[in-house]
Amino acid sequence: MQEQLKSSARVVYYDAIKTLAIYLVCIYYYNNLKINILLRPGYETYINYFFSGISSMAVPLFFMVNGALLLNKPYNLSSHLKKTGYLYILVYVWSFISLVLFIPIHGDSYSLKEFFKAWFNEFKVGVNNHLWFLQTLISVYLIFPFMKDIYDRQQHKLTQFFCLIVFLFSFGNLFLNNLVNLTEFIQHIAELIGTVTAVSKVVSQLPT
Repeated sequence: MQEQLKSSARVVYYDAIKTLAIYLVCIYYYNNLKINILLRPGYETYINYFFSGISSMAVPLFFMVNGALLLNKPYNLSSHLKKTGYLYILVYVWSFISLVLFIPIHGDSYSLKEFFKAWFNEFKVGVNNHLWFLQTLISVYLIFPFMKDIYDRQQHKLTQFFCLIVFLFSFGNLFLNNLVNLTEFIQHIAELIGTVTAVSKVVSQLPT
């Protein structure tokens, strides 16, 4: 009985995190904020850019709370897979509804092939791409059984290794890409400096 009460009790700070995430989502998707610090430099833009950056953690907060709730309650694989399947179906039901509603509103025209691609594969911006959140949630749910098994084993090294792998696959490619771009940029700057230095030497040797 005590365990049931404990499992059914609300965790207040989870609710607080979700509430914060809701407000952050609203801030992030408020399109009238001037955040381009290159085109509109100024204190207002800097403040807007700061809040826009901070508010981008809204979705990760939702996933963190969802994960904390799922990892700390009883788990049944068949029920979990059934829920994931329902969610998968729901995504494409709403994708179809969004297309049917927004195509006439936007005045777009789709061939049958384009409609099916937009329905199942290539979600359209401003039409059904808002469903990306559910697609991401499905991806997390698909690997959740492995996460749950690792979590329940209480092997911290294995958990840390799993988190490291997820981090590398999530951000490692972007980091390496940025690193390569930075290296190329530095190389171009070095070549430019070398060219300028060589030209300066030639100019200095010319008779005055």
